[in-house]
Amino acid sequence: AWARVLLCLFATSHCQDTDNSDELERLGARGPVHVVEEIDVFPEPEVWFRDYSRANKAVVIKGGAKLSPAYTLWTDEYFASKAGALSEQVVADSRARPPRMHTFEEFLKMYKETNMYMVYTTPKAFRSDVLLPPPLRCGGYVDQLADTVMWFSNGGTKTILHHDDVENINCVFDGRKEVLMIEYPKYKDKVILAGDGYSEVDVDHVNFTKFPELMDVEYHLASVEEGDCFFIPYKWFHVIRSYGRNVAVNVWYTPLLEFNATDCDNLQSEFKLQSLDMLSFRSMDGAYTQEESARNHGPPDDLRVYFSGMLGEHDALTLEGLIKHLKEDKSLMSPGIKWTDAMTNIGHQMFSVLDTDGDGIVTSGNIADVDDEGGMASRIGYSVTCT
Repeated sequence: AWARVLLCLFATSHCQDTDNSDELERLGARGPVHVVEEIDVFPEPEVWFRDYSRANKAVVIKGGAKLSPAYTLWTDEYFASKAGALSEQVVADSRARPPRMHTFEEFLKMYKETNMYMVYTTPKAFRSDVLLPPPLRCGGYVDQLADTVMWFSNGGTKTILHHDDVENINCVFDGRKEVLMIEYPKYKDKVILAGDGYSEVDVDHVNFTKFPELMDVEYHLASVEEGDCFFIPYKWFHVIRSYGRNVAVNVWYTPLLEFNATDCDNLQSEFKLQSLDMLSFRSMDGAYTQEESARNHGPPDDLRVYFSGMLGEHDALTLEGLIKHLKEDKSLMSPGIKWTDAMTNIGHQMFSVLDTDGDGIVTSGNIADVDDEGGMASRIGYSVTCT
């Protein structure tokens, strides 16, 4: 969702906890660590709902990513052959502050020699190469699809400790990942997050004196190899580290309250899995309702609605006015979050995207001119830490 773009950017614009103490250790160094269950095939949708989603249980599906053509197709040479995707603007340096935009072609030429990390709604040209994870094919899951994101780097990346208000199936087509998780809601009072859903803990150098509650939780560790998929249950806290050339696609979806078995009964016996290009995702289609947006405690999912709201009854919005609105937005500037120079830079970047005619003010016409299908959100930037 576009709201996630803003929240992720602002969450990573304030510094994590740092300390020069000699007692700093990596997250998970203290407390029991459980190895996440591994299974050989995706379960049927009803079994998935019962044994993993409703049971609130993480799992690794060995070989799950191999079902998709992307597993064998997605070489750099293949990517370069997709002329329609090469000119597409993507966030290809999301660790920079503010994130830098490049064309997909530029990213392909540079990522191996740099620390660039592409994090972007799965480009249209590649969605046909990725199949919907089999457990989501019926039962009501198709109506719950929220977003699909492509994660592409040369490795050596990590997220901060955070959680998401969705369930997550992530399939790794190249490279490997290490996923450290803490169960929610069991330890919701032990993991201290800012209002944006992100922790200030430095996951490589945890000060257990400052965060003693992190010694009182159980950790779940998943080792995900090339060709595997993994499942992060709703709101589980997690940190993900990636190694080697790393290409993955995840599907975020809202958990089901009840499983619709009739929906599965209506499938044809020779049903084939749909590829992502055949499906609707709410973040792409702008289909979130105001009620859902309010429940997620974030800005409206259509950024044009969000910025139009800043105009109110005024004819135009200045840079100073936009930054003032951002500073006063409690869904972004929650308790514990302090305004930083990096946030000011993001504000400048937002304004430059909105000021389509470069006259120094933003009008309702400027906002309407910005393409909402990935255009506004992707140019403002998608943070590396939103996995």
